[in-house]
Amino acid sequence: MSLRRREFLGTCCIAIGLSACGGRVSRSDILSWGDEGLRDGSFLRPRAIGLHDGKVYVIDTTGRVQVFSKSGEFLAMWSTPDAKTGTPTAIGFRDGRVIIPDTHYSRILEYSPEGKLLEQWGSYGSGPD
Repeated sequence: MSLRRREFLGTCCIAIGLSACGGRVSRSDILSWGDEGLRDGSFLRPRAIGLHDGKVYVIDTTGRVQVFSKSGEFLAMWSTPDAKTGTPTAIGFRDGRVIIPDTHYSRILEYSPEGKLLEQWGSYGSGPD
């Protein structure tokens, strides 16, 4: 199945939502939204996607984290502290926090679900820890 970027993104959202129920994704299950750009609800090369508490979180190469309902309604957006030398490529969730490993800056960013930066820790190094 060959999909354009936004169709792939929609497929990932549905797949994440259905995987918790053991569901399978078919072409008729694909829900897609957004377009290419910098407006709310638009993306420039999506890098990571995650589903938590009924919301879909997407990070793109601008360092923006955008939040959507499962049906694709834009809910919120915030930006990582810096994205000049690269952007995060993963997203996770723990204890009600949005966890973003930012490997380009050798740090972990922890946000509230509303986008408030709660903590950032880590630094570049070659030794233990």
